[in-house]
Amino acid sequence: MDEIDEQTGRQLLGLARRTITSLVSGTSIQTDAELLPSLPGAGVFVTLRKQGALRGCIGTFYPTGDLTATIQEIAVAATRDPRFRHLPIASSELSEIRIELSVLSELTCIEDPLDFELGHHGIHLLHGNHTGCFLPDVATEAGWG
Repeated sequence: MDEIDEQTGRQLLGLARRTITSLVSGTSIQTDAELLPSLPGAGVFVTLRKQGALRGCIGTFYPTGDLTATIQEIAVAATRDPRFRHLPIASSELSEIRIELSVLSELTCIEDPLDFELGHHGIHLLHGNHTGCFLPDVATEAGWG
């Protein structure tokens, strides 16, 4: 997918926030798809943080629909991250929740495991039945060298 311009990025982030707010508040989720540009499907990750602490992070590399549908699907899933099932997001904390939306480019296979740019490229690891994923900001946050 081509780079998303700033205005479209804000619209997509707003869609994620409205979806999460509706879900947590118990109101019907609006799609607003007609207000957004038509964009092809792409992998998406939604990360939720409260005062810097992780509150949920879910994503997909393989979208099942257009970008707006995928964002809404993953935003809902992020509020249900199994790591936080004992502490679901409450409507009272919505104003403190920071949403990070990562729209992924197409996956590219590399031969050398060090052939990527820290802080710019993410990593999707596959080994047998095991998988792992690191979004680009993980490298910088963790101080990788």
